[in-house]
Parts: sequence; structure tokens; C-alpha cells
Amino acid sequence: MEVAAPPASLAETAPATAAAAGGPGAAPCARVLMIGWEFPPFVAGGLGVACEGLVRGLRELGAEIVLLLPGRRAPRASRRRTPFAAPAGRGLRIVAIGTPLRPYEETGGLYGEQLLDEVSRLASVARIVAAEERFDVIHAHDWMTFPAAVAARDVSGRPFVAHVHATEYARSGGGAGDPAVSRIEGEGLRRADRVICVSSVTAANVQRHYRVPDSRIRVVHNAIEGGAAVERSAPPAPPLVLFVGRLTKQKGPARFLEVARRVLDGMPEARFAVAGTGDRLPWLRRRAAELGLSGKLSFLGFVPPDRLPGLYRRASVYVLPSVNEPFGLTVLEAMRPGVPTIAARNAGVHEVVHSAIPVDSADVEEIARQVQLVLASPSLQAELSRRGRAEVAGLTWLEPAARCLEIYREVVEA
Repeated sequence: MEVAAPPASLAETAPATAAAAGGPGAAPCARVLMIGWEFPPFVAGGLGVACEGLVRGLRELGAEIVLLLPGRRAPRASRRRTPFAAPAGRGLRIVAIGTPLRPYEETGGLYGEQLLDEVSRLASVARIVAAEERFDVIHAHDWMTFPAAVAARDVSGRPFVAHVHATEYARSGGGAGDPAVSRIEGEGLRRADRVICVSSVTAANVQRHYRVPDSRIRVVHNAIEGGAAVERSAPPAPPLVLFVGRLTKQKGPARFLEVARRVLDGMPEARFAVAGTGDRLPWLRRRAAELGLSGKLSFLGFVPPDRLPGLYRRASVYVLPSVNEPFGLTVLEAMRPGVPTIAARNAGVHEVVHSAIPVDSADVEEIARQVQLVLASPSLQAELSRRGRAEVAGLTWLEPAARCLEIYREVVEA
């Protein structure tokens, strides 16, 4: 099988901003084979949102991207166990496998029964794509895509950049996690030429659990969609306390229920909403009933990305009580329209914003006190809202994209 020679475009250009890249329509500064697991409109969590934002930023800086994904974009006639290609606009072409995959099951555990088989099949497809496409670098998101990236690297000889949004240690809430997943994750990180981590917190976990040397790790923080968000017109009545995230041990939804019970003891007018789905949902419903939260707390299920902004605008305060939080994109999403935010002290998002109130995620009494303090003080709400909107306004995906271009250049020149 003949492999096309790599183009010289990456080594010949060195843009760090949209202006340096010549803006949209300029000659590409990189050709990237990007391997993801989810991509809007099909998302299960922050991974898909981050992948889409980074792709948008890279395209704006002039990069050309071939995005290899599991299916769900396949037209009905194409839903077979083979890849297909679909145009997605200037600078982006999507290659997908025509089978829907679900990395997080609503019941039966964190991972679906066939997930490892699908991960292996994605790697087989990556070999085909790598032999047919021209690209400078391989960029793969999280452990599910690492075998595919290694396969593409073996075929093409091009460098592999692993992007870590969460480790298995974090996903399991600080436990041992799934041994098969840890093995795949560790092997991918050892084979990668560079490892991008979404926060210094995540970088420390990668070093501690997988012994990846600091010289190969780069921290690139997440961002949020640019442009001004619609601000909340006024705090809603009755006050609404919101949780958004996968209903897994990692995100701490059980702690949110305990917080709700304690807040209601002092502020019976408060209401609570849980947006998301996951393996803990049946248990959480039972626990909410045990705590007497019926009529006070609503389980909204999965909320599509286009409906999330409206949900955030109705919230009086947003709470993220994660057991282990590599970054916490929902904090940025909540702060964008001006929602006062309380987030676990361990969340990587505190590295880029400072107006989210940090709390010990295991101390539900402390979290409840902070929620009550915010709800009881309109002036504090207004101050947190103003500061949060100002901080988030400067966090667009152009900066992370520019950092990724620098990392691509590093590995190509090496």
C-alpha cells in the first residue's frame, strides 16, 4: 500500500493567530488527521463540545482537517460497517463509520458492552484512512481514539498528538477504573509524540498514573464559543439551582442531591434541576425520593446543546460538585450568560477563571452554605454575574487552536 509523501506546508508556515494565518481562505498552515469520538449535533458530554470548538478554531487559523469519527452522521442508506466520507465545509471533511456508538450507557455500567470492539474497529478504519489521506500530524481525543491514532501513525509515519480530556482515574471518580481502559489509555500515551492535557490537574494525573515525562506534556486549556451570550434578564422566581453533566460518579450528582436537601431545610422556596443522563440515573431517582425531594427537584434528562443556553439563563446558581474534574466546560457555559457558579476546588477550570466559587466537593455542608449565601444576596449574584461574563468573554477557541498549531510544529520539526 503506497502512502502519500507528507506535504511541507506545516514546516513552511508559522502562524500563531488568525491574522498571521491570513484568516479564512488563507493557505493551510497544517493538514491534520483528527480522530474523535463525538461531534455536534451528536454529543454525550464535554468531549464533543471541545472537539467541535477546537476544530472551528483550527479552521479559522487556516488548518485543513480530516475528522475521523464513529457514525451517527451516516445517511440511512449508508449505515453499514464501512467508512464513508461527507463534506462539512471549507477546511473540514468528515470520515465516519456507519454505526452509532455510545461510550456512556444509561444503564449497565459506565461503558457499553461492545465499546472495546468498536474501538478496535475504529483503529482498523484509521489504517485505511491514513494510507489514503495526506496530512502532517495525527490528533486524537481521549483513550477511545488512541488505538486508531497509533494505527494511523504506524501506516503513515506521521507524528501522533494525544489529547487528554479525562483519564480513567478521573472518570472512575478517583478509583482504579476499568483495567482494559487503563491499559489502552496508557499504551496510547506512551506511543504519543506529545500529550495535550486540558489542565495542569490532568497533566499531574497523566504523569502520576502513566509515568509520561513532563517533556512530552503540554497544557492547553479549553475555551468556549466566541461572541456575546444573551444575559439573564433577572434571577428567576422561585430560585433555581442547576446541575448539568453526565450522571456518573465522577461528576458528583449524588452530592448535588445531598446539597439540595440541606438548602431546602433553610430555603424551602428553592427548586433544583439535574440535566444529563448516565449510569447513575436510576439510583439517583430513588435517592431523591428518599431525601424527600419530590416536587422540588426535576430530572430533565439529556438536554441538547441548542437548548442549554436557555436552561442556564433560568438558573439562579450553577453547581458542579465533581469528585474529580479534569476541566469543567459547563462552568464556562454557565458563566457566559452570567450565572453565579460554584465548582469543586479540584476542577481544572479554576486555572482560567477566578470568579467561580471554589468548594471542597466532598463537603456538602459547605456547598449548601455557599448556595444559600448566593441565593440570599442579590448584590453578590450581580457581582459574580458581572465578573464571570467578563472572564469568559476572552476565552475563545482561537487561543487553544493556536497552541495546538505550535505543538504540531514541534512534533513535525522533531
